[in-house]
Amino acid sequence: MESWRNLFKPLELRPALSFRWIEIITLIITAIFVSSRMKSMHFVNIFTQSDVLYDLRSQNSETINGGGGFIAYLQGWLSGAFYPFLLVCYLREKKWLKALAILFGYILLFMVDMQKITFVMPFVLVALYFVVQLKHETISQRLHSLIIVTTVIISFALYFAQDNEILFVVGAIVLLRTVCVAGWLSQFYLHFFSEHPYTHYSHINIVNAITNAYPYDVPLGVVVAHGTQNANANFFLTDGIAAWGLSGVVIIGVFFFVLLQFINAIAFRYELKDLFVVFLPTLSFLLNTSIFTTLLSSGMFILLIILLMVESPLVKNKTPT
Repeated sequence: MESWRNLFKPLELRPALSFRWIEIITLIITAIFVSSRMKSMHFVNIFTQSDVLYDLRSQNSETINGGGGFIAYLQGWLSGAFYPFLLVCYLREKKWLKALAILFGYILLFMVDMQKITFVMPFVLVALYFVVQLKHETISQRLHSLIIVTTVIISFALYFAQDNEILFVVGAIVLLRTVCVAGWLSQFYLHFFSEHPYTHYSHINIVNAITNAYPYDVPLGVVVAHGTQNANANFFLTDGIAAWGLSGVVIIGVFFFVLLQFINAIAFRYELKDLFVVFLPTLSFLLNTSIFTTLLSSGMFILLIILLMVESPLVKNKTPT
């Protein structure tokens, strides 16, 4: 975590915000979210009720987009920032009841968005936390190899477990959401924008609010897929292609590099093993959405603010030199 010296000095805000305020803010946002979406909340079995799940997901998505998009931001901030941060803090301090409350919070989010990743995420976070605590040095040194081996194993498991619905669904979620979607959608974007005008980053809401230059009548993902689905841009590759072709990929790549340096400048106060877990939800969003959506809608920016401002149980006693 010493690479912050490359671009930024270590960042630390003093006086720090009390950890209690984060707990209070989380409770308030959760209460607002649940009260506003009470009528849309349902619990379905993700393994045996897939048809019902997708129907409810579509209905709830239309409700959110049609009347109260701000609630969708709150949901993203909870799942990507407040909940994982608090969960790791509670696990660190062995406050098991509070940790269970965070797991229940994720279930409430799932009852609205019907996203399988929302249901699975809290259990993955807990499992990863304990694994990383035991072998964090090995994981940090061999993470890439571990991902490749895991991908190969899951691929074989999917092939041999096609008749086992539960195993197949779990394996498909992991594999599809990590290594398949990016490549599959990239060819969509390359083909589409070889024949259609670039967005010049106006597909980002903030940019379009200033320029009003977005060239299409529907969201970018729907445009690219010709209305058959919502093929959201993922990571920075398709984001750059949509904005300016291959030149856009270079631009967004530089932006991503600066972002990583900024994260390192904030993260010097924390143990790498804790950051592995805290950043998992936003990194999973980054694999499936635009980098700007991840920052603004999915909670990464909020998470960075929390790490910068809050005096939490995760802060280690380290003074930068």
